[in-house]
Amino acid sequence: MYSNTFNAGGHEWSLQLSMGSVHSIKSRCFIDLGAPDHVETVCALQADPYTFGKILWTLVKRQAETLGVTEDAFFDSIDGDVFAAAHRALAEAFALWAPLASREFIRQTFENYQDAMQRVGAEILADMRSPAYSAAIAGTIEGGVKQLLASAAG
Repeated sequence: MYSNTFNAGGHEWSLQLSMGSVHSIKSRCFIDLGAPDHVETVCALQADPYTFGKILWTLVKRQAETLGVTEDAFFDSIDGDVFAAAHRALAEAFALWAPLASREFIRQTFENYQDAMQRVGAEILADMRSPAYSAAIAGTIEGGVKQLLASAAG
């Protein structure tokens, strides 16, 4: 059910954390996976693709060099679905790195975060599809156009 691997660009990438990789991530990305809020940090990386990408590259760089995959080629192979799979793989790598007693807590926290993101996304989408939202957007656009025309004429 849980996996610390993901596929991108025709390769399977394995994410593993160690003291060395955590140190590299902290020095290159300024993210401390050993900090007290580390579980929330891993979850929140989904909203920060730039930092998440730097962390991914830090973790797969040796694999990529062995495979002859450049950093640009690696990043070019990551679309939205791969990004989500890589994020899940990082969460599992983090769980596997943690003490055994903490692993289920980490996994459940990640699942709860994913569920909350889906619920919020569905609520926002429902709001956007409502007639009231459409009317508000149309009114905002109309008001903006009127202001633009008035300032151009005056």
